[in-house]
Amino acid sequence: MIKILMAEDNELNLMMQKAILARLDYKIVTARNGQEACDLADEEDFDLILMDMQMPVMSGIEATKYLRSKGFSKPIVAMTANAYDRDRQMCFDAGMDIFIPKPIDVDKFEQAIQDAIQGKL
Repeated sequence: MIKILMAEDNELNLMMQKAILARLDYKIVTARNGQEACDLADEEDFDLILMDMQMPVMSGIEATKYLRSKGFSKPIVAMTANAYDRDRQMCFDAGMDIFIPKPIDVDKFEQAIQDAIQGKL
């Protein structure tokens, strides 16, 4: 079974993303901030990480840089309401592989997740 770590501090966004992914039959583990995401990724093996850009304690940008520095090589997907070109570039520069702006387009979201898991980045 595909195991996804979802780092998201907004409860409504978390519920919506989990509902979409539940339809795809993935195992979902959640983190409420970047530090929790890093701690979980240090302890467990994930096939994919969905990373909000702005979270308390540690941002998604900082968390991604940490994870990449520790050798995490699987896809990290940026999920953010910050949809400017500079935000997109910051995510890619940090090591994220895909950028999905919020509010999310469900079809594009599902396709991006499936592509990332299948290695079609």
